[in-house]
Amino acid sequence: MLLIFLLFATTSVIAHESRPFLLEIKEIQSDTYSVLWKSPEGGLMKGKLYPVFPESCAKKTSANSDLSYARVSNQLLYCEGGLAGKRISVNGLDLNIGISAFVRISFLSGQTHTKILLNISPEYLIPEKENKTTIIQSYTVLGIKHIAFGVDHLLFIVCLMILVQNYKLLLWTITGFTVAHSISLAASVLNLVRLPTAYVETCIALSIVFLAAEIVRGNKQSLSYQKPFLVSSFFGLFHGLGFANVLLELGLPQTALGLGLLFFNIGVELGQIAFILLLLLIGAFIHLLQKQFAWQGKQTFSYQEKIFSPVIGSIAAFWVIQRLEDFV
Repeated sequence: MLLIFLLFATTSVIAHESRPFLLEIKEIQSDTYSVLWKSPEGGLMKGKLYPVFPESCAKKTSANSDLSYARVSNQLLYCEGGLAGKRISVNGLDLNIGISAFVRISFLSGQTHTKILLNISPEYLIPEKENKTTIIQSYTVLGIKHIAFGVDHLLFIVCLMILVQNYKLLLWTITGFTVAHSISLAASVLNLVRLPTAYVETCIALSIVFLAAEIVRGNKQSLSYQKPFLVSSFFGLFHGLGFANVLLELGLPQTALGLGLLFFNIGVELGQIAFILLLLLIGAFIHLLQKQFAWQGKQTFSYQEKIFSPVIGSIAAFWVIQRLEDFV
């Protein structure tokens, strides 16, 4: 079942499914708002999703465009009395389990409100004042969802755990990866370092290919086996830039930028820790099965090196070729 899942993961849709729908509303003059609605292409979406505004809002202009990865709608709205204290919603979101919409609203006063809408809560009551608790909740959930649906990042972690069998060394390796992607995430969001998305996404896929190849070769004297924390730290810098591209696309609260950045990163780490614990539990269970088979006189084999690693490497190689198309 895991192999079937990995084979389906070769599609670009799943590789980038961590990007939610985006509804960005900016007040450009009193009671007048520019609206950006970005709907990712592909996936198993039911029906057509679109934002719904209060009856006091009237559409002044509208324009649509199709990109290779999303459908984009731009509107200009006039809302009598403003949007503060009013309700907005996403039509059709309640029919789509697992799909979320990230809402970001900026007012002329400098206040910014953010909210993640789910199928169980497709409506949002816009606060009168900026709420830090909402920022913390929204960006933590966004970080968790990004790592949960970021298959390329998860496969890199899988390769690290296959490569490093010693728990103490694994702790240092994962720590190096975490510190590195936290640094590059912050540097990119703060505009200290910036690389084109195509380069970053290709390097992330190449990092998986590299680790999978190292596992298949099995050279215990290589740097990957001897100093895996150096390898994870180096590639972690690119993964952090990948996290940053998503966060920059969605935007950060202007009056609490550091808070949004901090809790997005915390959400990523929480999701990462949960995934590692899940892998450890699965590994322990399979190890017990192997011991049972060996006790019965059946031959066991290293499923990690002989099956998982080549499959993961092949998937990542497909992503490399796919993402290289952006350079043409």
